[in-house]
Amino acid sequence: MKAKQLLSIIFLSTSLLAQGHMLRPDQNAVTVSFGYDRSLDFFGEGKLLRDSYNNSLNLSYIYNGFLGFDFSYGYSLFNSKDSYGDAENTFDFSDNFRENNPDVGDQGFSLGVTYHLKEHVKLPMDMSFGLRYGNSDYNNDILDTTNQDFYRKYYVLEVAGYTTIEANAQFNVGPILKLSFVNEKNIHDDIIIVEEVVTTETISKNNSHINVELGFPILFDQGAFQNLGDVQFSIEPTLSNAFGETHFGINVGFLFNN
Repeated sequence: MKAKQLLSIIFLSTSLLAQGHMLRPDQNAVTVSFGYDRSLDFFGEGKLLRDSYNNSLNLSYIYNGFLGFDFSYGYSLFNSKDSYGDAENTFDFSDNFRENNPDVGDQGFSLGVTYHLKEHVKLPMDMSFGLRYGNSDYNNDILDTTNQDFYRKYYVLEVAGYTTIEANAQFNVGPILKLSFVNEKNIHDDIIIVEEVVTTETISKNNSHINVELGFPILFDQGAFQNLGDVQFSIEPTLSNAFGETHFGINVGFLFNN
C-alpha cells in the first residue's frame, strides 16, 4: 500500500479538458495539471469520505485555442464499502467488481484529442467533443496472491458544454459540464483445475458507463502572480459521478503560452 500511496501523491488527478475552453481562438499553449478527487457518501451508507479516489498527471497541448491533445497517467483506488465478503483468495470478476472487492487499484495511461467549437458555431453555449483511449492494470492483494493478471482497455466519447465569464482584470471563470460515455473491456485469465491439471482461459467483458462532471475552473491572467511571469495558473473545484459514486475534487494547473 505504501507504493500506491506514494503514486497518489506524485500523480495528482485532472479532468480539465486541457483548459482549452478558456483560451483565445488563436492561442497556442502547453498545460500541466494536477489534482485530487475523493468519493463522498451522501446517503449515510458508510463514512462520509470513502477510501475511493482518483489521481493522475495530465500534459496537454492546445493548438489555436480549439484543438487539444493530451496524455494522462494516473492511479485510482476503489474501496467504497466498510466490509466485504469473507471468501479467501477469491476475486469477484463480475460487472460490479469495483464494488465487490476491497482495495482495487487501477493504474495506467490515456491519450485524448478534444475539439472546441467555441465561436465557430452559433449555439446557446460553447461546446467541445473529445475522444480518448486508455489502458490500465488492476491490482489488489488477492490478485497479487493468486498471480492473476486483470487489466482493461477503454474508449471514451467526451461531450462538454461551457461558457467563459470575465470576473475581473485578473482572472476568468469557465463553468463546464462534461458527459463521458465510457466503453471498457476488462480482461483476466480464468484459472481452471481439472484432475490436478491447471489451465487458463482468457475472458473479456465489455461494460459501458456514463460519467458526469461539473467543473468551475478559474484561470488567472498572465502576470497575476509575479513569481510565475507569463505562466498562467488555474484552479478548479469539481463535482462528478463516476462508476456509481459521487466524487468531489480540486484540480490545479499551469498554462505555458507559446
